[in-house]
Amino acid sequence: MLGFAVLIIFGTLLLILPISSKTGNITPPADALFSAASAVCVTGLIVQDTGTYWSYFGQAVILILIQLGGLGFMTSATLLILALGRHIGLREKLLIGESLGIPRLGGLINLIKNMAIFTFASEAIGTLLFYFYFSSNTVSGMPYGNRFFRLFQLSTTQVLTFSVISPV
Repeated sequence: MLGFAVLIIFGTLLLILPISSKTGNITPPADALFSAASAVCVTGLIVQDTGTYWSYFGQAVILILIQLGGLGFMTSATLLILALGRHIGLREKLLIGESLGIPRLGGLINLIKNMAIFTFASEAIGTLLFYFYFSSNTVSGMPYGNRFFRLFQLSTTQVLTFSVISPV
């Protein structure tokens, strides 16, 4: 719980910075806090349109927060420790096992590695499939790329039109 709070606060501080918005202005703290909390908790709620308000830096911060929140704090922390080449002791393994609801410690680190590999491989495959699918298809002259929910600003009419036309 404390890990998520720290992650949200850190994300908020990064999103407040002028480099995070396309206009170069400081983001209001309440907007940054809501955006960071929504990203870490993977709710998908936004205050500012992601594609038009946030700079590439701000979008990268949001993407990282979504990734860390989706994997879970303990899993992300474990992967970071492993990436740094540090050893995970018995105490840390007990904490990790408790946070994941796994009573036995045998194979815990391999499980986390496999979870990360599966997650990143699935995301990479999905990214490629979406890229090739959306970049090659059109509907009434409008590219499918306009269907992305938060990277492009859409009106309700456009969303309804695309939803009715496309079964995806």
